[in-house]
Amino acid sequence: MFITTKGIVLRTHPFKDNQLIVKVFTKDEGLISCIIKKTRSQIILSEILTIAEITYKKSKSQSMFYIKECLAEYVYTSVPMSQQKISCAMILCDILNKCLQEVSPELFDFVTTSFKKLDSQKKYIPGFKNLFLIKFCDIMGISPLNNGSQNNSVLSIKDGCYVLAESIINQKDAVPLSESREIRLLSSMDFDDLEEYVIGVHLNSSIFNYLITYISVHLADLTKIKSVKVV
Repeated sequence: MFITTKGIVLRTHPFKDNQLIVKVFTKDEGLISCIIKKTRSQIILSEILTIAEITYKKSKSQSMFYIKECLAEYVYTSVPMSQQKISCAMILCDILNKCLQEVSPELFDFVTTSFKKLDSQKKYIPGFKNLFLIKFCDIMGISPLNNGSQNNSVLSIKDGCYVLAESIINQKDAVPLSESREIRLLSSMDFDDLEEYVIGVHLNSSIFNYLITYISVHLADLTKIKSVKVV
């Protein structure tokens, strides 16, 4: 049976002399592994982030599928030219590859729209990764519950909600007040709002680390991903 669906490439691996194995997150079939040939018609799938319509032969007895046809749906203009954008995209692709299990057209639309938004920005804006992860948590149903006082509540990683700092017995489970406030602020923002968003490098990095810890507790362990360790 042949399946035609939209997909975005999250990872590639060398296979044979003229072939690659690619991990593709598809809109209708979820995360799949495909074998592509390094031919003019299929080489577009050799790069991560590629958004394309693909046709492949699906068989219940196989875990990897051969691509029959593919057609690029979107061509990036700024991401390939920006080291910061490329690094951001690679990290997010690694995270998605670890977390995605089920079919979710809503999540597919979010991922592809987000990367297109990254491409359309004149320059890389700090906070993009963090806002992406917060919105990702929301779609996956693990978004922190905003049920505490905005002035003195912190995010409890274990409980997945905002609570008074003094109520947390193990302070390692608590996101510090400044980081908690920024996460709460980002939760109310959209990608276009980042144009006016200002944050220090160290605070931005600290928020990313806490979000990785939060997702690792509630969804999938991200702490061993190499690109995350580098960040």
